[in-house]
Amino acid sequence: MCRSFKYCHNRVLLHLQVEITELEKAIFDLDKKDEEDPAMQYRRRSTKHREGSNNELRELIKELKAKLKEYGEH
Repeated sequence: MCRSFKYCHNRVLLHLQVEITELEKAIFDLDKKDEEDPAMQYRRRSTKHREGSNNELRELIKELKAKLKEYGEH
């Protein structure tokens, strides 16, 4: 018989949920900020990267993708 470490497993999942929620909020806040700046509205409408543009959204999405993948593996 092997231990399942259910309590530990759940703690890890809860921690990942907090991290994912923080990333979700950061993306939402960035979207709101971009909404108010006509020069940045393209980030909300396009998935294409513009040369010399702010990479903040791209990095947030990349980090969110990794966290969601990790969460889905548990």
